[in-house]
Amino acid sequence: MHIIKSKFLFLFIAFGFMRLSAQADFKLSNFSLTPLAYNPAYAGSNGGISLTSVYSSQWVGFPGAPKTILFNGHQAISDRLMGLGVNAEIDKRGTEEETKLVANYAYHLYLNNYWQISMGIKAGVQNYVVDYSLLSIENPSEFIAGIGEQKTLNYIFGTGFYLYNKNFFIGASIPNLIKPNLLDSRNSIISQQSMNYYLSSGYKIYTNENIYIQPTFLTRLVKGAPVSTLISMNFNSKNEIYASANFEFKSSIGLFAGIRIYENYLFGYAFDKSITKFNSQNNGIHSFYINFNIEGRDNRPCSCYNF
Repeated sequence: MHIIKSKFLFLFIAFGFMRLSAQADFKLSNFSLTPLAYNPAYAGSNGGISLTSVYSSQWVGFPGAPKTILFNGHQAISDRLMGLGVNAEIDKRGTEEETKLVANYAYHLYLNNYWQISMGIKAGVQNYVVDYSLLSIENPSEFIAGIGEQKTLNYIFGTGFYLYNKNFFIGASIPNLIKPNLLDSRNSIISQQSMNYYLSSGYKIYTNENIYIQPTFLTRLVKGAPVSTLISMNFNSKNEIYASANFEFKSSIGLFAGIRIYENYLFGYAFDKSITKFNSQNNGIHSFYINFNIEGRDNRPCSCYNF
């Protein structure tokens, strides 16, 4: 088989395996900076208004490499007792394109003067498209999925919580309790994602009044796939300069740097390098961040993450 056809076939098999085994696609290192994407209880946690946009290009230099555009927006309301948010995602992977639009709601409850708990729900839709015409199929008549674009609309309903104070947080979530399906031209199920479970925690260690470091972890559990755990060490100086180093077991290492200008705007860049046997076949993962934040930077009620 021609070398180009071989590459496309490899990508199709690889992405198909990820879909069948329910491996989530977005890197944990990006998820750690956009927690609303997987935990609705994060909505309103900054005490103000926060808008974040991310562009991520994975496996640079590899044919059909994943590209993701992510938007998160959330706001605290009702004297910071509730939060509303929305997240949208466009994820392209070889022959696949996945689009999500999700609304989030969270309620923040005071347990005492020191601890709070937030409980959230998310609901939305997922449009999943596979364009089989981009593949080189030797016998199209025997390909049961059908040739051309196949579209599947799935619904999303998820939940999560955070237990937190000014320095510590722990959270758990299931972003979608409804297993998404991929349908063929006859509306028969040819694959189904399993549920993703997330667990996260972190603790702020202040070196002085304005500077702290925050070790965190984010773990993703999916049936049929290896456990993924990201360990991060985050640095924050006066809520103006941000930095982070991360390590995902048997997957990647990475760095993030960001600076806030004009008080409300943060610009950041992250680079992750694969430490798997494919590291020589790609040029890493490049991610660009823009965040707009008002009211909540200096007196945020939740210690969860930096933004």
